[in-house]
Amino acid sequence: MITPSDVERLSKEPDEALCALMNSKTAAERTAAVRILSQRCGNSSYFISTILELLRKEQSLYTKLEICTALENGSAETARVMVNYLGAIGSNQHKTLPDKVSQKKSYPLARDIIARSLASMSPAVFGVLLEVLAGQDEDKISEAIDAAGYMVFYNQQLATEQNARVICSLFDRFHGNPVIVWKAITCLSAFPLQSSIKALQQIKERYPDTLLYSEACRSLKLIDSRLK
Repeated sequence: MITPSDVERLSKEPDEALCALMNSKTAAERTAAVRILSQRCGNSSYFISTILELLRKEQSLYTKLEICTALENGSAETARVMVNYLGAIGSNQHKTLPDKVSQKKSYPLARDIIARSLASMSPAVFGVLLEVLAGQDEDKISEAIDAAGYMVFYNQQLATEQNARVICSLFDRFHGNPVIVWKAITCLSAFPLQSSIKALQQIKERYPDTLLYSEACRSLKLIDSRLK
């Protein structure tokens, strides 16, 4: 954790010196350097690429948090660089279906660190997530669904018929990938629309006595609570 004095001590250093300090052996220096450079050149493509590569190997919690904060304050161009790292940092992503359905009434937080940061960005970057979902990279799509669902859940202006159709299209396109199907079911809980209800009811009929059936029931309950 850094203190104001850590930031003040380095605030007059030139960009080149701060870039070097992002690889310092001292975590507080790395964190302070990321914060200062984020304030100076947060949307620079070089800075974004550098901190994403730093995030790949970073072990300090506070430096990781500082990097994520810098990313979350970025623009759509920042998001376009970030999506290249979906599913590529860490090993906490869902690879198989969970044992049971979540009991939480809130939207589940993404386990992938890049997806979590994307989910916390401005709704203005949502189009970048749609671009990923329209692609064919299953690893990236699997994580982008989490970010998209979270963003829609807390920004209901994004819960449109057009956006819901993109999510529903995943059921047929990736029917052989149960994790994507499961995440798409969860994602629809953020869309309180009749089309979402219809799609979830069809999922219940397609996957009786499975986790996917139970997840569809949970999503329908969340939609019903919003419509009321």
